[in-house]
Amino acid sequence: AGHVAAQVGMSDDKRATVRLEYRHEGLVVGFAECAAECVVYDDQGGHDLALLEILQDDFRPLRICAVLHSGIVSRVGTEVAHVGCTRGLYNSYSEGVISQTDVDFRGKNLDQTTVMAYPGSSGGGVWIKETGELYGVLVQGIGPGINFIVPARHIRAWAKRNGVSWIVGWKEPC
Repeated sequence: AGHVAAQVGMSDDKRATVRLEYRHEGLVVGFAECAAECVVYDDQGGHDLALLEILQDDFRPLRICAVLHSGIVSRVGTEVAHVGCTRGLYNSYSEGVISQTDVDFRGKNLDQTTVMAYPGSSGGGVWIKETGELYGVLVQGIGPGINFIVPARHIRAWAKRNGVSWIVGWKEPC
């Protein structure tokens, strides 16, 4: 058993399926799925963040190692990179900058970025190029170069508010 932090829209039954795909040269060559249950869901601020508990004892996801950004607001112009599944393309990579911080977008407090994003990009990490820190999670876009991030400082606040601060406290070497 383990836990997965995710950006999701949660259904009422609090159940989910976690799928880990195995790929070779961009093609899916296998996958593993298991049931999960929502431990914490909070859409306060419109961020739709959840902590899922994996319900299968022998399910071993890949070890993911990251240093979460300090939470200090980065300056406009900070170079970032996004990795996601843009239009279903596994590990799609794009670069951009932080173009605005603390934007009120449709009732959500988000940071704006110019990284390229299309359907499938949501939930992908946005990383500070200079340090490799996870800046936040891409959640929404409205056009070329106008995309939005739930920044790490909001993820930290969400975890603290919901009593799960341990999910953002790792600083293990990769």
